[in-house]
Order: sequence, then structure tokens, then C-alpha cells
Amino acid sequence: MTPWLSIDRNTFQHLLADLRDTTWAWTTADVPTTSNRLGWTVLDTFEDKGAVAQADWIVGDRPIELAYDGSRVDDSTMLMTAIVPKKDTDAQTFLDDVFADLHTLTTEILGPPTARKPGPRPEARWRGPDAT
Repeated sequence: MTPWLSIDRNTFQHLLADLRDTTWAWTTADVPTTSNRLGWTVLDTFEDKGAVAQADWIVGDRPIELAYDGSRVDDSTMLMTAIVPKKDTDAQTFLDDVFADLHTLTTEILGPPTARKPGPRPEARWRGPDAT
């Protein structure tokens, strides 16, 4: 058994469905209402820069981060695992396995990613015109 935590697959599936089904204008003014609909609690806002929010499913101690570009929400970042040691082979295998599993599940629910960044710290992004 691994000592590291990741988001529960069922919880992640529900999060993806909620994100897919939530249409909003991606404006900073919509953040409180949209966060509430998603079950998130806005903890703090930083004028013209972003906001941080908490949700019941958060793994570890990092909140959801929303980055602003003027009056628009440009990016949202959510950790799906707890922070693990960088130079630990078992930890890297854990991260690779979680990434592959969640990437597959996300593709099943949202379709193929709109952007990918391969490498030792891979990223995948899903961005739609009205929902992500």
C-alpha cells in the first residue's frame, strides 16, 4: 500500500461531471456564485490576480487556485495528489499511475485534452468555450 494520497476516483468522476455541466462566463464576478454551485468555498481573493478556494475533496493542504487575467478567470489549478518526495522512485511511480488513471477518466468524460505537456511533470488541459 502506498503512503501517499490521491483523490478518490468516484469523487474525481463527480468533479469532472460537475465541471462539464457548469456553464459560466469565466469572469471574476462569477467566481463566488460558480464556486458555490461547485461546492467550493472561496477562501481569499487577490484583486486582479486570482482567488483560492477549498472543497471537501481537497487532497493535501493546497487549495484550488484560480488565476485572473483582468476581469477573466484564465486558469484553474487543482492538485489531485498530496505532495510527494521529488527524488523517490516509488513516489514518481505513484504519480505516474495516478496521472495515467485520471487522464483516462477525464478523457472519457470531457473528451481529448486541448493541450498536453509531456515530460517528467506532465500536464493535460481541457478547455472548452463555456466549460472545462
